[in-house]
Amino acid sequence: MKNKNYNNTLDILKVIATILIIGSHCLPLFVNKTYNYYYGQYLFRFCVPLFFLSSGYYFTKMDYIQKKSYIKRICILYVLSTIVYIPLILYANESINNIIYQLLFGYRHLWYLSALLFGLLIYYFFDRINNSKKYFLIIPLLMISILFTEYYKLFNCESLIVVHHYLKYIGTARNSLFFALPLLMIGGLIYKYNKKTIAIKTTKYISYLIVFAIVSFIESYFLYKKLGYGIHLDITVFNMAFPIILFILSLKININIKNIDLKMMRKICDYVYIIHVYIIYVFNSLLKITHIKGFVCITIVSFILSGLIYYILDYRKTNKKIYC
Repeated sequence: MKNKNYNNTLDILKVIATILIIGSHCLPLFVNKTYNYYYGQYLFRFCVPLFFLSSGYYFTKMDYIQKKSYIKRICILYVLSTIVYIPLILYANESINNIIYQLLFGYRHLWYLSALLFGLLIYYFFDRINNSKKYFLIIPLLMISILFTEYYKLFNCESLIVVHHYLKYIGTARNSLFFALPLLMIGGLIYKYNKKTIAIKTTKYISYLIVFAIVSFIESYFLYKKLGYGIHLDITVFNMAFPIILFILSLKININIKNIDLKMMRKICDYVYIIHVYIIYVFNSLLKITHIKGFVCITIVSFILSGLIYYILDYRKTNKKIYC
């Protein structure tokens, strides 16, 4: 039976985020470089933090047996996804060091699963420490991440450049320790103080959301003018506030869409995330269909194939259990 108390809003956001992530991996979408910059370094940047926040929130709700099971599932998913991409890993890399690096830390988009896995492992052991002071780690971890993603370039300091190059070996600041872990912990804090966060008026959160959307845009404009086109704003001073507020709003506002199974769509989006880079390779490299046209084709094909995978692996299995 369908759970009447189930909140669909987060699932709707995850579907939108999945599509935006596909677009980010299809860049350039536009002929104009500035449009590509604001899509890749501003518009879609809330997507990955939203997934980490959600994982941290629901992971904190679980008991320790459930947590171990969840970590195991992420580990299996990461291993299987990496196996699927071994042909592209071997094709794209001649150096054995690069191959080993991508197997450990993820090939292209699979960095997320790697960061999530190791981030959850660290958070799992942190969570066993019965001391609320552990959450103060969030601030220094985020500060390191902000500094060594792009901000270090604003300071003419050789030691900062050396640290940045060192961090490249663990995925720069976008990794399990400086990116995934603090967001997982923030998600956990939102769960722990759920009543207090939910009690704040929705209109206030919407106001904050608009303010931080504007401030984050100004920040991305500033960094673009200072550092140029080829920067990656995974995490900045202001762009983390937007996904945090958006996530809290998704807990407060329940949007129901009739005749659409959003739980099923969420599962399909998981498959879309895994396979879409293969689809991008086919359309961009082999068929030479790129930009917006390529993005639309890749999105449609990714969802169709993922729907078939869902039907084969999940839907039929579920129905067999019901009727057995």
